[in-house]
Amino acid sequence: MKMARASQADLDAANDVSRIVGELEKGYMPSADEVEDTEFFDRDDPEQCRRALCAILGAAAKGSLFRVTFGMAVVLDPRNELLDPAADTLERHPKIVAALNGAPPTPHAEATSWQPIETVPMDGTEVVLLFDDEVALLGKTRPRVRAASWLGDWTIPYRRDNPPTHWMPLPGAPVVAAIAGGQ
Repeated sequence: MKMARASQADLDAANDVSRIVGELEKGYMPSADEVEDTEFFDRDDPEQCRRALCAILGAAAKGSLFRVTFGMAVVLDPRNELLDPAADTLERHPKIVAALNGAPPTPHAEATSWQPIETVPMDGTEVVLLFDDEVALLGKTRPRVRAASWLGDWTIPYRRDNPPTHWMPLPGAPVVAAIAGGQ
């Protein structure tokens, strides 16, 4: 997905709006650069609320907050494979790290344990999906797993309030393994 890059003015506007809202949350009126007096914010005071809103709108008018927030949403989207979906910080995607190091990216088929759903291949590769709920079969309950592919949505029916949470590659079929082993 492509998105217009946020300009420096857009970033400054977003930072200014964040600063103003932060000051209001702490109970202070937004400070002007030239004013050093501390004024406490009273959300029940209509005049202060008007001034606070004017400060927010004035800061927002200097750039596009949408380009900043939606741009970050694009960067964070796991389908774009820019950032590592398993990291809590902004880290390069493992494929980018591998490419920068000159190593071939690890194919999905090498994954042998459950992976977060955010890392699932979106290219139509069939995988095993794990859901949060359980199924009962012959008096026993077990986690619900299904094989499916992503083609804009999963190729199997599922409840929207219970989407898959993890995935792993399909194991090789026994016939293929037997042929490969010469049996």
